[in-house]
Amino acid sequence: MVDIENKLTRWDELLTGKQARLSLLEEDLVNTEGKQKRNKQVWLDRTQAQAIIQAAAELAQSMLQAQLSDITSAALAAVFLEDPYEFVVNFIAKRGGTECEFNFKKGEELLKLFSDDSGFGAIDVASNALRISYLNSGDNRKVLLIDEPYKNLSKVFLLQAAEVISSLCHELGIQIIMITHIPEFAEIADRVFEVTQDRQGRSHVEVISKIN
Repeated sequence: MVDIENKLTRWDELLTGKQARLSLLEEDLVNTEGKQKRNKQVWLDRTQAQAIIQAAAELAQSMLQAQLSDITSAALAAVFLEDPYEFVVNFIAKRGGTECEFNFKKGEELLKLFSDDSGFGAIDVASNALRISYLNSGDNRKVLLIDEPYKNLSKVFLLQAAEVISSLCHELGIQIIMITHIPEFAEIADRVFEVTQDRQGRSHVEVISKIN
């Protein structure tokens, strides 16, 4: 009789231990399921946020692409009146990021911007128009400093190039400070300063023309 009571007592203790263990496992299961739900929600939120960011990035790229292409293509057409290049901007996903590729387009042919086939005069026009259009796309102060632009451009196109620069500056509200020896640019400038150097190496600045 005593042995039976002892066995019942041990079984009862064992059962109590098993029940306690079961309660702990059930509690762990509830906690794990709750954690899985939270992780799933976090993953869904991040996926949704990533999709929103991606859509915003694509929209921003599209707007920037259109602005850079339109302004630069218009500048090329205004300088080279006959058979001008079209300027094309492409955003390409590479190495986990996005790269911007510039090309000239004539007909169906694409030319790399800095290839020998594209012509360095056209590159001068495109690169300066690109600087202006990029500056216009941001919130920074719209001041651009250029040193001897269009040095590869033929003299027959200099007047058109100067008019393009002047037109873009006034339309977009951009101030350009230009260092140049080209008379065509001095003629269309709002203000001209001449810098000379005397025999002692001292520089002198003279105002040649002022804004009326």
